[in-house]
Amino acid sequence: MYGKLGPVICTLIASAATVVAAERAIMGVMITQLGHVTRAASLVLLDAALLALITAAPIYFLIRRPLMREHERRRKAEREAEEAGRLAITDSLTQVLNRRGIKIGLLQAMAQSERYQHPLSVAMLDIDRFKQVNDTYGHQAGDRVLQRVARLLDRDVASAR
Repeated sequence: MYGKLGPVICTLIASAATVVAAERAIMGVMITQLGHVTRAASLVLLDAALLALITAAPIYFLIRRPLMREHERRRKAEREAEEAGRLAITDSLTQVLNRRGIKIGLLQAMAQSERYQHPLSVAMLDIDRFKQVNDTYGHQAGDRVLQRVARLLDRDVASAR
């Protein structure tokens, strides 16, 4: 599971156990010299504190990288899903809402209009003689016309808000 770090973890835990055993021996000598009765609870707490201090940092560094990689992987997946959702409702040529995006936008606008009791206006337009432009000048020219009209409408609608 930990690859090359497995033996390192075992060594750290063994070192922690050795330190705790040494600490317990030192405490035993101190308590015996002082003539006090040993309290098991205080030794257990001291053991736990020492083990936590000795093992916390290595464990943190062992799990930090995998956790960061997983966090970044999830953030990337969220960004990609967001982008896929945006692409699903946007026309690739004009960068305005496609039929699906318009439907979603209209449903949201209708719900908001109903909730706040505000009127809702919808406008549609048609580019006159567009087929003639396509037939005469080619589809690339027609694409440029669509892109230009989309930018003009987007700018004008944005300024009217």
